[in-house]
Amino acid sequence: MPKDKVCVDRWDVLDEAITYQVLSLLNQVAPPRISRFSEDLLFYLFYGFPGDIMQFAAAMELYTRDWRFHKDEKVWITRIPNQPPMEKTNTYERGQYQYFDSLGWRKASKEMHVEYAKLDERATFPNSAVQLMPNFLQSLFN
Repeated sequence: MPKDKVCVDRWDVLDEAITYQVLSLLNQVAPPRISRFSEDLLFYLFYGFPGDIMQFAAAMELYTRDWRFHKDEKVWITRIPNQPPMEKTNTYERGQYQYFDSLGWRKASKEMHVEYAKLDERATFPNSAVQLMPNFLQSLFN
């Protein structure tokens, strides 16, 4: 048997042993709860993984935290705490809002006129994701 083959076999066995140990440890660790993620991490997941299940999960959690996605501006916005809108009707409100600037990767504030119809609805997981990964999705939100 060539020396290279013996070496490869040893590495294969070592690799399998390490994989088994890592999987054993992961089974002992509590799964992450998305409610414990920082807003910075949620924005990273939203902008860094377009079309991925984590983008949907981040959008759902941001919505839970009172962030809304403005469809025209393509930006996440939220009211500034303890600052009621200066003007509010059935179709829009005007006031100071915080928004997430994905280019500068920072939160900033400005006065905005926000029409409710231009805010995205709460994100939901595609049915295919729910069918393929129900346990993973449940562990994120429970």
